[in-house]
Amino acid sequence: MVSTDVNIFDESTARRVWEERRQRVADAEPGETIDFSDMEFSDDPADQYFREVEFHAIADFTGSIFQIGGVFSRSIFHRDAIFNNTVFNEKDDFPSVIFKDNVSFDEAIFNRAVGFHSNFQRNVSFERAVFLSEALFGHPSDSYFKDLGRLKFDSSLSFDNAEFRDAASFDNLDFGGNVSFKSTKFCYWTEFEGLVFNDQVSFEDAHFLRCTDSRDKRRNLVRFQEVKFSEKASFLSCKFECKVRFQKVVFDNISEFRFAKFDDHVEFIDVKANGLLLLERNYPTSFANGEDAIVPYRLAKLSATSSGDLRWAGHYHYQEQCASNEYERKSATWIPWHKEFWKRSKNGFLLWGEFFIGRLLYGYGEKPLRPLGVGAIVIFICGILFWVTKGIDHDPPCSFLSSMYFSIVTFTTLGYGDLKPVPEMRWLAGSEAVLGALLMALFIVALSRKFSR
Repeated sequence: MVSTDVNIFDESTARRVWEERRQRVADAEPGETIDFSDMEFSDDPADQYFREVEFHAIADFTGSIFQIGGVFSRSIFHRDAIFNNTVFNEKDDFPSVIFKDNVSFDEAIFNRAVGFHSNFQRNVSFERAVFLSEALFGHPSDSYFKDLGRLKFDSSLSFDNAEFRDAASFDNLDFGGNVSFKSTKFCYWTEFEGLVFNDQVSFEDAHFLRCTDSRDKRRNLVRFQEVKFSEKASFLSCKFECKVRFQKVVFDNISEFRFAKFDDHVEFIDVKANGLLLLERNYPTSFANGEDAIVPYRLAKLSATSSGDLRWAGHYHYQEQCASNEYERKSATWIPWHKEFWKRSKNGFLLWGEFFIGRLLYGYGEKPLRPLGVGAIVIFICGILFWVTKGIDHDPPCSFLSSMYFSIVTFTTLGYGDLKPVPEMRWLAGSEAVLGALLMALFIVALSRKFSR
């Protein structure tokens, strides 16, 4: 770089340096690498020479520092563009930049707000990149960039192990290849709106942190709105510490939420699951609130049913009913003269009865072995009571095995007549017979429900 004694560029000197750098880029052969690594680009006029420039060779800016923004406005990169370990100290929008080959921003640091209103035609990597201020990919539909139309990532995109320490927004984008956010950290408000993922997308081990410094509660929000997942979407082991909203989202293929953890409220609004929706086996493992688990498990049940996986459909039905019962019990009332008491969803007696009978005993029709297990316990306890109290009318007193035999006959209401209870224990025999009839009926209903699908 040419400079005067007082380190001031006049207009003619800046123009000459700008033309020299532009010519260097223009004369490079496609197989060459233009080395701009470890350079510092300041706010001097001579440093602003990459606007509307076509790079036909590989452009290597590894380790460089940009003190100004908008350097690459309307530029075209025909070969690889390398920005590894590059530091961007000023706000930049990369407006109308075209990357026709691979692009790498690995371990780059963006100290100010950055927006990528660009077209990426090959693989793009932001692995281990750090965004210290707002990061905008694409553009909101009502922004001044709307005339650019929907922006595209034509091939794969990776943000593995990247950090977004401020707001991150991905709006109105089409993804043609795999997209990966594995182990990515989002520390503030995050938005995915108007997106189409045409290939697989992964948020495995991603971490959406709660911003404790924000006074605006809306900032603690992750929003997926009007997003279409055409292929597999994986949120495996993803952790959400803040509020999450899935609104008008379409899952056309397998959507994986196993081992995901929602520490705050999560909302599924107008969500369609056309493929399998895989959730944890027990809703409290993933969801902090029972009310948040109702809709996801209902969607998972419907998706499993439409896919023919009836075993998981039954399992998700059980989890949905458990979550619903827990949510309703929290707002239940025990006061008979309260008008809400006469609503099934608010009656504490009915809801706790449903908990003990419908859930623990019956398993909402999905656990046929539970009535049998409870029946075995009833038979054993009653047999012990008949044996200890000599409650069977027989001389000599019945042995332990005979008492168990009498308990089984009473439970199943066979009534052979060879043994009978003493008058003082008829209440126990009657109660066991009633319980036996109830538990056998629950077992038959649950078993028929399982095999009638």
